[in-house]
Amino acid sequence: MKLPHALCLFVFVTGTFADEPRLPRPDEVDKPENIKFIVLDKSKLPGIVVDNTEAKLVGEWKHSVHTPPFVGTSYIHDMKEKKGQKSATFTPNLPRTGLYEVRVAHNSNIRRANDVPITVLHAKGKTVVKINEGEARTYRQAIPFDRNF
Repeated sequence: MKLPHALCLFVFVTGTFADEPRLPRPDEVDKPENIKFIVLDKSKLPGIVVDNTEAKLVGEWKHSVHTPPFVGTSYIHDMKEKKGQKSATFTPNLPRTGLYEVRVAHNSNIRRANDVPITVLHAKGKTVVKINEGEARTYRQAIPFDRNF
C-alpha cells in the first residue's frame, strides 16, 4: 500500500527536562566553588549508597540545594524545627552478612547543628554517634551487619 503523503515531525527542545537532574546555578548556592563536588548520579559512587530520596522520613523536611556539595538533586534539612521529633531512616539493601564501613556524609555550614545524633542499628545492637554539621567531615566506622537485619 502506497501512502499519498508522508508526515515527518521534528521537535527540537532546548533546556533541561523536569525529570533530568541538573546542577544548581551559582546564584542558587552559598558556595559556588563546591558545585563541582556534587554527584548527581549516586551509582557513580563506590559501594552501597542510600541517599535522602530513599530515606523514610518522619516529620516535615525541606529539600535544598543552597549549600553544596551533596549527592543527587538536593539534600534535606529539618528547618530548625521540632528537634527530636523528626527522623530520617536510611536502610541499605545488603548483599550479604558481614563487616561494612558505614559512612555518613553531609554538607557543612557554620549555622548547622553541632550535636546531631546518628543511630546505626546493626548485628550486635546499636551505635550512637554525634555529628557536627558545622564541620566538613565524614563519619566512618566498620560495623557488622546481618543481611536480614
